[in-house]
Amino acid sequence: MRLQTSTCSSVPTNAYTTSLAVRSYETSSAGVISPATLLRYLEHVATLDSAARGFDHTWYERNSSAWVVREMRLLLWDAPALAEEMRLATWLSGYRRVQATREYCVWSEPAQRLVARAQGRWAYIDRERGLPLRIPDEMIGRFGAMDYAMPTEPSPQPRGSGQTSTSEIMLVARAYEADTQRHINNTIYLDWLGEALALALEGQAPPGSPSSMTMNDVTPRRYHIQYMRPAQPGDHLRFSTQSGWTGSRRLAVWQEIRDDSSDQVVAQCRSEYLWRPQRTR
Repeated sequence: MRLQTSTCSSVPTNAYTTSLAVRSYETSSAGVISPATLLRYLEHVATLDSAARGFDHTWYERNSSAWVVREMRLLLWDAPALAEEMRLATWLSGYRRVQATREYCVWSEPAQRLVARAQGRWAYIDRERGLPLRIPDEMIGRFGAMDYAMPTEPSPQPRGSGQTSTSEIMLVARAYEADTQRHINNTIYLDWLGEALALALEGQAPPGSPSSMTMNDVTPRRYHIQYMRPAQPGDHLRFSTQSGWTGSRRLAVWQEIRDDSSDQVVAQCRSEYLWRPQRTR
C-alpha cells in the first residue's frame, strides 16, 4: 500500500500494517488521544511486526534479549478522537551493529488523513545485563531495510526566542509504570513531560493575549526525545522545563529529566506546540 502525503510520501509494500480504533479510556479531557498514547500505539504495532516475522516475546525471553528505545522523533497532525479508526504502518529503514532505525506512519480511515509520522532509534540489548548485543543476521534478514526514512528536521529551540520561562518540579517513578524490563516504559516519559509542561504553563499567556492558557489550548506538533538512562520505580526525578514563543502561535519547549540523587540525565526532550485556544472537535 502507498499513502500519498506531503511528509509520508509512501509506505513500503512490505511494511507491517494494522488497524485500531481509539477507545474511550484513551482520550484526554480535550477529547483526543495524547502524544503518550500515540507512543503506546507505536510500541504496539512494532511488537506485532516483530511477532509476525517470528520474533515474539517468547523468542526474546529464550534468547535473553530485548529492544530498548534510545531516541524518538514525532511529527504530529490532528490527533484522533474517540472511536476514530486508524491505520498504522511500521518498517525498518536501517541498521548499525547493535541498533536499528524503525519508521512509523499513522493515518485515519477511510479519509487517509495523516495523524503522525515517527522514527525511533532502538538498541538491541542483553535483557539481564542491559548491555548492547549484535543484531542477529537472521533478524536482519527477516526484517530487511526498506528505506523511506523520515526526513530529519532541526529540533525546536526555545532559547533566545524572546519571552521565555523556566520551571522545575519533582516526581517519583511508580512501580506500576515499569515494564517487563523492570524499568519505566519509554511511553511514560511523555506523560511526565506533559504534566511538567502543564504546570509550567499555568498563568502564562501567548504574546498579545490577555488570557492565560491550559494544555487544551496548545496542540503538540513535534517531539525529539532522547533517552539517556532508564528510570527505575522509586527514583526521585527532577524535571526542568523551559518554554518560549517563537512567534505569535508557536511555543518551543526544552525539557530535561534528571535523577535527583545522582544528578544524571535520564532524558531530554525538545518539542513544539501550536496555540489553538479552547480547541474543540
